[in-house]
Amino acid sequence: MAACSTETMEGEAQKKFTTGDKAYVKKDSMMYEIVIQQVAEPTVANGTARYFVHYVSWNESFDEWVEELDLYPFNAESQQLMNDLRQQALTEKDTENSVPEQENQLKRKRPSKETEKREEPLDAYSLFNIPGSLKRQLMDEWETVTREKMTLTLPREYTVRRILEIWATTKSKQSDSNKDDSTVQEFVNGIFELFNISLGKMLLYRYERPQHNQIFHENESPPEPIDVYGAEHLLRLFVKLPGLVRHLQVPEEAVLNIAQKSYEMLRFLQKNSRKFFSPQYEPLKSQDDSVQGENEDDMDEE
Repeated sequence: MAACSTETMEGEAQKKFTTGDKAYVKKDSMMYEIVIQQVAEPTVANGTARYFVHYVSWNESFDEWVEELDLYPFNAESQQLMNDLRQQALTEKDTENSVPEQENQLKRKRPSKETEKREEPLDAYSLFNIPGSLKRQLMDEWETVTREKMTLTLPREYTVRRILEIWATTKSKQSDSNKDDSTVQEFVNGIFELFNISLGKMLLYRYERPQHNQIFHENESPPEPIDVYGAEHLLRLFVKLPGLVRHLQVPEEAVLNIAQKSYEMLRFLQKNSRKFFSPQYEPLKSQDDSVQGENEDDMDEE
């Protein structure tokens, strides 16, 4: 009897995945492909391990610890489940408007000595989180552009400039000091500049590039991108933002401010998603159908 009990305990404590393994993780009613980067020993509380994972095709700022119970093996059955959940999300008619509770991340406890070296650099960057409903918006749009070969009707009614100005005005009404207003405006101006610079380099799918070229390269007096594109491409910028901030080697204090403002802006986008995100798409023009490539589903990064 004792031997049987020992075998059971050893079986319960055995880790199902190891560093470098591919797997799927279920989160927010969706599943994502991940790679195991680090494994923590099973705890006495539940006898299961925890895993530090990287989401495939996502910026490393989204890397996080997950529970073993949320992981699925990398096999055909799990992939089918992921596809089913994804299809279900894409066909949902009602947009989820609940706001995720992330404020507590601003008051994160100091990590233990064992994990301090690993987690300390992630404190500020951990706030760059995309809400679940906006992730589904990204997936829905990706499907429309790359699979159905449709592009957004431009210019958008609610452009990047208009959206950010509405948000800044809303923040100003809620603010009690001129200092808060100035930091909001500084953030808005920075996003304006970054969007104009980044759009043609990393925010377009290949099938969107001919439309972009027609507007900006074949026009003698082209408008600014922030006056043409809207929430869809602004959201793509926020996905890229953590990597851009790292690349620019922004001081940690400034990173925290950018992350907080980004989180507030994403909440604003989420609450007003039905107003800002467009259902208006149009088929690719015949000359645009020639856009081909091995990675035609990916965003260009020139």
